[in-house]
Formats: sequence, structure tokens, C-alpha cells
Amino acid sequence: EILENIETSTSDQDKQLWTAIVDRIRFRKNLLQAHINMDKPMMKELESSQTFLSAAKNNLTQIKSTSSLGRVPEGVFDPKVTKRIMSSSPPRSATVIAISSALDLFEEQINHLTVATQASKLEISYFSVRDFYLEFSYLVPDVVARSRLHASLVIAGKLIGPITFRETAVTALKRSGLSLSFFENLDEKAQLPISNFCERLGSVMMLYLRVLLNNRARLRRKIPHVLSDLCILQNEADGIDEMFSTADEKQPGKRTRLFGTFILEMKFYLTSQWLQLGFELEVYPQEEYDVVYWYIDYLLSLHFNNQTHLITNTKNTLAKMTKQQRKKGEKHVHSVLTGFFLPHVSVLVHSHISKAMFRMMSGLRKIEAVKYKDFPFGDAALRFMKRFNIFLFLEQRTSASLL
Repeated sequence: EILENIETSTSDQDKQLWTAIVDRIRFRKNLLQAHINMDKPMMKELESSQTFLSAAKNNLTQIKSTSSLGRVPEGVFDPKVTKRIMSSSPPRSATVIAISSALDLFEEQINHLTVATQASKLEISYFSVRDFYLEFSYLVPDVVARSRLHASLVIAGKLIGPITFRETAVTALKRSGLSLSFFENLDEKAQLPISNFCERLGSVMMLYLRVLLNNRARLRRKIPHVLSDLCILQNEADGIDEMFSTADEKQPGKRTRLFGTFILEMKFYLTSQWLQLGFELEVYPQEEYDVVYWYIDYLLSLHFNNQTHLITNTKNTLAKMTKQQRKKGEKHVHSVLTGFFLPHVSVLVHSHISKAMFRMMSGLRKIEAVKYKDFPFGDAALRFMKRFNIFLFLEQRTSASLL
């Protein structure tokens, strides 16, 4: 009926008004269809959602060009009712935004949802989803886009539908250099502690993925909670390493810690992220920069040594294999070494940059270009302890391979 009115209208102004109404209806239809497709499990319709989001964005462009055609009669939309019904905030603190601002917010949300639909091309693994979440969070998306992404990838406690987080944890351990023999040809008594460990590790991975989609300030507040869970898993992982270590490996300096090293890898990653978020959120005053850069360099150096330990152990595992085992294990070992190469180099580069920044800030302090401020209710030492108490989560490791 509206399209017929457009064709039969003799006035240009009437045609423009009817066309504007059609654009608004099509915009709502395309945006709703995109959300419906994103609701479907197993990411089957994420790619088709991109088509509807693109169409909605085109409709939005048309709406912007026709937003000044007419004026809504007074009393049709009551701002006071909107404040009370559509907002969870008290009515006195809620503000009704202009139409142009609302259209800009819709456009930004559509852009973020379009990026979220690219998750359909992801490999089904913890590392790929984690890196995608991290890159997505740099866009500072709104809560709708963040919740949509998580709902599309994590369904009923499973990653991208078919894979449980326990299986995700097992795959992550294998890709980090853990020998396949830990999951094959073991009796039930030996498999039980590994199975329980992988179950708990999967729960922590799921928690961290959920935390990653918080806003930046809340992400920094939640990371210590994840580290606390990893600290508990560290004791369990070291116990499993002790159980499977041989008599020769139990000698000082020769111990191979596979499960414990993987947990340390996660702890170093999270702690470095926590420190770097402090710069982004402007948490640190200028006089603390040298201390923060020193800690980042220290953590990244341990992180680099930890990865070196994993790579060396992976190569040693390949050397100990028989010819029959080598055929099956070469592909696994090659994927581990290939996956670690770029992160390994990246950690080293970031460590050198942090070391250079620490030396520069120390030089500025030495020439008194940067000074500590006077604190009326404490001193610099107490402030330092309060600021960096997160490093208590990195205790429990004195392995010679990391010194």
C-alpha cells in the first residue's frame, strides 16, 4: 500500500515522505533479520547476517538524508514516558538523545556487529577465539555487539557449538607442546587426574573469554579473579607433572613441567595484559612509569623463557620418538613449533621495548625530570605494594628453566 502511494503521489514532498517511511521499515526489517540469523546455533547464518547488516547500513544512510523532511507532532512521542520505560536509570539522570545521535549510534553498532560476524571464519580453538575477542575489544563495542558475539561462539557451555570446553582445553594443551601420549594409552587411574584438570582448565578458559568481552575498565578489574583460579590450577598442574616425571627428571634442574608450564604461560599473558591496560586507562601517574616498564620487561622475559622451555621440550619429544611414533607425531610437533614462532619473537621484541622505556624513565628520574609526589597518608612503598599486589598470583614457581 505504501509503495502504491509512492507511485500515485503527485507531490514530490509526499513521495519523499512515503519513501522515508519505506526506508525506516526496511531498516528495522534488515536489522531484525540480522539478529535472528545470529541467534541460530553453530554460526550457520553468520555470513548471511553480513548481507542484512549491509542492507541496514544502506537504509540508515537514506534515513539520515531524509531526517529533516518533517516534524513529529507534539504528544506522539513523550520523552517523560521514554525515560521511565526504556531506561534502567532514574528518570532524572536519563537524557533523550537527538535523532542524529541515535542514527550515529545505530551505525556504530552495525559496524561492530559486522566485525562480529567475521567470527564464522575462525578456527575452532581457544587461542583463535581469544585473539579474536581481544582484537574485537579494541574497537570498544557496545554491550549489544559484545553479547551477540559471545552468544554466537559460546553455546550452552560449548565453544562454537559442538566442542566442550574440556575438549578445548585438551586441544590447547596439545598445541602448546604437550605430548599426545598423555591422552592416549594411559590406564584409568592415570587418566583421572588429567581429565579432572582439563575440566577445570576449560572452566577457567570459558571464564576468561567471558571476561574479555567486558569494557576495558571492568576487564582490568576481572583479570585478577581469573589469575586466582589459575593459581589454584598451578598446584594441581605441578602435582600432575610430579606424578608423570621419571626418576632422572626429578633431579634438580632436569624436571620437565608440561602442565605447570602451560598454566604459567596463561598467567604471564594475563598479567602483562593487566599492566598494559593500566596505560590505556591512564591508571599510572608519570612517576610510576619506570616501575611499570620494569615489571613488564621482567614478566615478558619470564614469558620468553617459559616459551623456550616449551619449544625445547617439544623438540626433545620428537627426538625420543620411535619411527612408528614419529610418523604420527611429526605433524603435531610441526604445528606446535609453527604456532609458537611468531608469539615467541613478539614477546622478545616487546621485552626489549619495555627495557628501553624503563632505562629512559630511570634516566629522567636521575636528572630529576620526574619526581615522586608527597603522599599525606602513606609513602611510595605502600603505594607500590597496593598497586602491584597482583604479582602475588605469580608465586609458586622456582624452576631452574625459568631463572
